[in-house]
Amino acid sequence: MKRRWRWAIALMALALVGTPAAAGGKSRTKTTTTTSATSSSEDINPSSVVVTEDDFLALASTEPSQYDMTSTDVAVMPTGRGVVVAVLDAGFNTYHPAIAMNISPMSYDAVDGDADVDDFGNGFDDDGDGIVDRAVGHGTFVIGMVLDTAPDAMIVPIRVRDDEGRGKNEFLARGIEFATKAGVDVINLSLEASTSRRKQVIDAIKRAKSAGIVVVVSAGNDGVDDVSSLGVADTLIVGAVDARDCIAEFSNYSPGDLRDGYMVFAPGVDLLGPMGKDSLGYWSGTSFSAGIASGAAAMAIERHPGYLPGDVAAFLAKCTVPVCDAYGAVYQFGGRIDLTLVATR
Repeated sequence: MKRRWRWAIALMALALVGTPAAAGGKSRTKTTTTTSATSSSEDINPSSVVVTEDDFLALASTEPSQYDMTSTDVAVMPTGRGVVVAVLDAGFNTYHPAIAMNISPMSYDAVDGDADVDDFGNGFDDDGDGIVDRAVGHGTFVIGMVLDTAPDAMIVPIRVRDDEGRGKNEFLARGIEFATKAGVDVINLSLEASTSRRKQVIDAIKRAKSAGIVVVVSAGNDGVDDVSSLGVADTLIVGAVDARDCIAEFSNYSPGDLRDGYMVFAPGVDLLGPMGKDSLGYWSGTSFSAGIASGAAAMAIERHPGYLPGDVAAFLAKCTVPVCDAYGAVYQFGGRIDLTLVATR
């Protein structure tokens, strides 16, 4: 089975998530938002819920578990060359060898208001959920999924959450505005927004779309027929499927045709990607499915440079193969992105 991982045979160092990168960066010595476990209603909850503890940190000792999303060989696959993808997230290690060569110097920390996006945690369980520095490595992993699909894309990391995955909606809106002004082509949002002051986030997404930017949103990991509220007109809302092309039990999905956005799916179970110091690990979640879809969007933009955001979303929604629900029936409202179709249509 063919895989497009350029670095999968290396980087097997047994390092713990949250260890500072030797090449630079810094450990956050304190949280940058509220430390209360019952924090304010403006908190952003991580959308890539860890399915099991093993998925949170299962250091790589075998071959990647990603499965080939293509059905046939293509002589020349688009690789996202010339396309810029902004990843708004937390827990970045931009020095990780798997992603370092693709990181743009335009990085931005919307939490601290500076250019240092790297966050290796502080070693404390600040929110009391039993997981220390829960979000450390999350943004790094999402970037890995984008580059797994579009290895020549340029990545703009934008930090909008702390090491526990918390952050105010104003941080998220500020990050979207930065990406818009920077002129990126794709914005990846592997997160949720709170109900409080959500309008400012939605408005920022709409301005990004008006500026010609494709917005990709993870569907969420509640296992219900209710997708992320960040999906607005022409956004791409992404759920997760397993290796059988069945919707993952944790993945949200649309109960019908979406009034706003397009529902698609991508691999999201036991994916292998960059995590801690020079290491790889397995993780599951719609956050990472969204990263793969953002890479597919980069491929589509390279192949069809004149497409508007709605064109890209509609195109990717057509470049899919059927997926099944928990009962084995074909899901009627979206399929799994097939990279061969993206490359040849």
